[in-house]
Amino acid sequence: GFNTFSGSGDGIMSVGLYEVKSTTRDWRSDSYRDRYTLLSFLGRLEYNYRNKYYLSGSARSDGSSRFHPDQRWGTFFSAGASWRISQEAFLTDVSWLDNLSLRASYGTSGNDDIGVLYAYQEYYQKYSDLYGQPGYRKDTNGASELHWEKNQQFNAAVDFSLFNRLSGTVEYYTRNSLDLLAQKDLPPSANAGASVYNTNLGDIVNRGIELSASFAAIRNTDFQWTVSANFTTLHNEVTSMSSDPYTFDIYRTTMKREVGHSLYEHFIPRNAGVNPDNGRLRYWVNDGSGNWSTTENWGDVSLNRDGQYVGSSIPKGFGSVTNQFAYKGFDFSFMWYGSYGAKMYSYQLLENYSIRAGVSPVPSIVDGNRWTKPGDNAKFPRWSMQDRGYAGQNTNSDLFIVSNNFLRLRNLVLGYTIPKTVTQKIGISNARIYVSGDNLLTFSPTVKYSTDPETGLRGNDYNGNGDNDSGIQGARRVYMCGLQVSF
Repeated sequence: GFNTFSGSGDGIMSVGLYEVKSTTRDWRSDSYRDRYTLLSFLGRLEYNYRNKYYLSGSARSDGSSRFHPDQRWGTFFSAGASWRISQEAFLTDVSWLDNLSLRASYGTSGNDDIGVLYAYQEYYQKYSDLYGQPGYRKDTNGASELHWEKNQQFNAAVDFSLFNRLSGTVEYYTRNSLDLLAQKDLPPSANAGASVYNTNLGDIVNRGIELSASFAAIRNTDFQWTVSANFTTLHNEVTSMSSDPYTFDIYRTTMKREVGHSLYEHFIPRNAGVNPDNGRLRYWVNDGSGNWSTTENWGDVSLNRDGQYVGSSIPKGFGSVTNQFAYKGFDFSFMWYGSYGAKMYSYQLLENYSIRAGVSPVPSIVDGNRWTKPGDNAKFPRWSMQDRGYAGQNTNSDLFIVSNNFLRLRNLVLGYTIPKTVTQKIGISNARIYVSGDNLLTFSPTVKYSTDPETGLRGNDYNGNGDNDSGIQGARRVYMCGLQVSF
C-alpha cells in the first residue's frame, strides 16, 4: 500500500519562488491511500520417470482485500502430464525423429483485477461545498457478493522435431472464464453519482488451435537461414450471464453482450444502401414481427428493435512469419504479423467523410463511391450541410463499420558483429551495430481511412486508436540504430 498527499496553488509573485506557500490564490489539496493486499499459499509437485513420463501438480489459495471477508479466499489447482514417445524402445532406432511428445494439462487460476481497490465496499467522495458547508456523494456502489473470477484452462498438444531441422507444436486450447469480473453501467436515473456497479457478469469461453513451426532451411559455416511461423485460431463466446442481455455505447458504436455471441460484438442498425434517386442513406427497420423494410428517416430507427449484430472486434485468427539470416558477421531478420476476421468502428472514416462548417472532407476516401447525381449506385450518400441525418453523418449505423483484416511488417533488423580479432585488441569481448524499423508496411482496408488496424477492441476515436475517446495512439512506425557492446 501507499499514501499520497499533494497541494497546489496559483499566482506566484516572483520567478524562483517554487513553494506552495508562495502562491496567492486557488489553493488546493488532495490525498489518497491504497491498502490493497494479496496473501497467497502455494505448493508444487513434479515427478519424472526415466525422462519419458512426467507428472506435475500445484495448488494455491489466495486472499484478496478487494472482496468481502466472506468472499475473500479462492482456491486453485493445476495438473499436467507428458509422454516422450520418442524415448520408447520402438522408436529409438528412427534416426530422423529427434523428439515426439504428447502432453496435456488442466488448471484453474483466479483474477481479482477489477480496477477498484476495494471493490466490495461502498464509499464516497467530496462533491462540492455550498456556502461553506461540506458535501459528498456516493462514488462506488457496494458489492458484498462480489467474488473471484475463475479461469479454467485445458490444453493438449503434440511437440515434434524432425531431421534436426524442423520442429513444431500442434495444440488445442480452451479457456473458460467463470464469474467474469466487470463494471456494469447504471442508468443516469439510478447512479446517484456512482455510474457503475461491480459484478460477476457471467461466463465466457476462448478456444482454438495453435500451430507453430521452425525450419532451418540453410545451415552451413558461413550462411544460415531459419524460418519460424505461428498461427492461432480464436473463438470467443459468452456462455452464460447473471443478467439479461444489455447494450453499451462506445462513442458512436454500440455493442451488446448476450449468450451465444462474443464479448465485444457490434450491435447496431444496418444501412440499406444509398437511394440512387435522391442520394439519401436508407436503413433497415423491423415492424416487431420479424418483417424488415427500409426507411430514409433516421427518426424511425430504434436500436432495441432494429439493431443487428454486424461482427465482433475480436479476430478469428492471427499469426506471424519470421525469417532470420546470418552471413559471416552480418545478421538480417524480418517478421510479418497478420490478423483476420475482426470488425472495427472507424471514427476516422466518419471524420474524413463528413462535411460541416469549418471541416473539409478527404475526397480520396469517397471519390467514386459517393452519390453525386440521380442513378448513381454509391456506397456513401450525398454530401449535405442541411441534411446531415440523411447523409449518414449524424446516425449510428454500420456505415462506418469496416473489416479489420491486416498484414503488417512488424519488425526488420540489420546488424553487423565486429570480428573479435578487432574488438579484443581494445578490451571489448563483443560489439554489434544495428539498424531496425517497426511497423514499416501495413496492408489493410483501414489504411485508406487513416486508421490503425491494431486499435482497441472497442474501436477508435478522434486521435486514431483507443478503447474510448481517450486519445491513446496505436502502433507507431519506429526507426532505431544502435551499438551493443559487452566487456
